[in-house]
Amino acid sequence: MKILVSACVMGCNCKYNGGNNRNEEVIAYCRDKEVVQICPELLANIGTPRPCAEIVDGVIMDEQGKNVDSVYKNAVELALSQIEKENIDLAILQSRSPTCGVNQIYDGTFSGNLIEGHGIFAKELIKRGYKVMDIEDFADRKDEFIQNLDKLHTTELGVIRIKKNLSIDVEDVAKWCREEIMHPDATIVRQGKNWYITIKHIVITVNAYSYTIITAHKRK
Repeated sequence: MKILVSACVMGCNCKYNGGNNRNEEVIAYCRDKEVVQICPELLANIGTPRPCAEIVDGVIMDEQGKNVDSVYKNAVELALSQIEKENIDLAILQSRSPTCGVNQIYDGTFSGNLIEGHGIFAKELIKRGYKVMDIEDFADRKDEFIQNLDKLHTTELGVIRIKKNLSIDVEDVAKWCREEIMHPDATIVRQGKNWYITIKHIVITVNAYSYTIITAHKRK
């Protein structure tokens, strides 16, 4: 699986203030996957630190009142060009950015107010059919999942499959999986209609709508 990830999320110091948005949960999720790190601003040599920018009436302006729309659009074109031959399965992008924001962006007043909308890179990815995810979805959905652990169950076939795959002999497979999911080292990520929980050497797959434990297997 090939994942496109905002470089700042992976720890690259390319944020407007010279810092990063390192996200340990995303990093853990990407460990066994092929990762393509991307930062449109870095590709376009916009530099860090740099004045923060927001979308103002459809045009990207920086906090000093300078129109930087063409610079940022060029950055997006460079980013798209870099990944055009990559077979990307999922893009995980930094929240609220004028380029990478997926769910929300700042409203253009430089006052910290948020509105629904996409950054210009996220918008282009969505237009081209890429599956795009905001990093905040990791935390929000994980909390929702943890709060509903009491709904976890499986089928008779699921019990047989899980016991065979993991070579375990327990009376209550759902309870066993629930306890494993609560392990402090567990990484919980939703992808499409399923949750994937990775704990050390195993992966548990749970349907996100019914909370049915579909299967569990040892990591290869």
